[in-house]
Amino acid sequence: MQTQIIKILKDFVEDPELKENINSQTNIITDIGLDSLGMINLFLRLEDEFDVDLDFDSLDIDHFSSVENLALYLQKLENKV
Repeated sequence: MQTQIIKILKDFVEDPELKENINSQTNIITDIGLDSLGMINLFLRLEDEFDVDLDFDSLDIDHFSSVENLALYLQKLENKV
């Protein structure tokens, strides 16, 4: 799942050096630096890719502190289905 998330994030990043350095510990908020529209597009893409519904009330900034944390959160959502 982390590999899929990294692949998705690379679609949102324009900086070639940053694209090459995205890994499981990359902080999606501070390292990727998506604006609010970029985050919304990321949410929509994650929902489509993993067939989950992201509940904005249950989202926590810690879920985006690393690719690894986001993968764990999405796995929990997948298991609820």
